[in-house]
Amino acid sequence: MIFFYTKGKTWTFNRQFTPYSESTVAVTERTGRRVNKTEIDLERGGHMPDRWTDINALQTWSPERLGYPTQKPVALLERIIKASSNPGDVVLGPVAEFGSRR
Repeated sequence: MIFFYTKGKTWTFNRQFTPYSESTVAVTERTGRRVNKTEIDLERGGHMPDRWTDINALQTWSPERLGYPTQKPVALLERIIKASSNPGDVVLGPVAEFGSRR
């Protein structure tokens, strides 16, 4: 679970998008609309669901693993940073060797 906390009443949350399935794209390209007759943006994609099942936990044999017991995949950290900050924002990564690899 990932918790999202803010200090004040304003915050940044950039909605993430995921590519549409091949069947949705095929129907949309043929008719210009989805099955439920709504228009969609094929370039942007659909809204990312709340459960991010496309990023797997690090396995013991993963070349990305550095040996920290609570290490997270780089793809997960990148998605969190993209969702919760804007280009040019300062982001604190309070861990040793954040983003580096051996």
